[in-house]
Amino acid sequence: MRLSSGRKTEEANLDMTPMIDIVFLLIIFFVTVSELSKAQNLKLELPVADTANPDIRVKADRLVINMTKNGTVHVLGLDPMKVHDPKLKQILHMEAKQSMEKGTGMAARQVVLRGDKRVEFRYVQGLMKDCQEAKIWQLELQADLPAQVRPDM
Repeated sequence: MRLSSGRKTEEANLDMTPMIDIVFLLIIFFVTVSELSKAQNLKLELPVADTANPDIRVKADRLVINMTKNGTVHVLGLDPMKVHDPKLKQILHMEAKQSMEKGTGMAARQVVLRGDKRVEFRYVQGLMKDCQEAKIWQLELQADLPAQVRPDM
C-alpha cells in the first residue's frame, strides 16, 4: 500500500541565463585575444639572415614591436607611432617597470623587434636607444632564413 506524504513534488528548473552570459563573455575574450595576436604579427618583409635561428625560447609575455619600412612602430595593437614618440617611450618604461628584476635594476621583459628589411637603420637604432633608456636589455631582432639554406661543407 502506497501512502502519500501530502507534499507536492516540485520540478527542478535550470536557469540558463548565467550560462549564456558566460558563453558570451568567453566569445568576447577569445575574439579580443585573437585580434591582439594578429596585431603582433603584422605582415612585414623581414630581412634574411644566413645565421638566423628558429625562435625556440619564446616567452609568453614578450613584447613584439613591428616596424614598417617608413619607421612607423606598431605595438600592443595601439595606433601606429614614430620612434621617439613620447607615447612609445611611456609604453617601454611601463613594460620595463612591471618586469624589473630586484638587485639588477634591469627589466626582465623580452622585446622582439620585427623590422621590415627596407627600414632605415636610424629608426631601428632609435628604438634600440629607447629600449636602453627604459632599461630593457633583452632585445631580439627577428629575421627570416634564406629560401635555400646552404648545407654545411
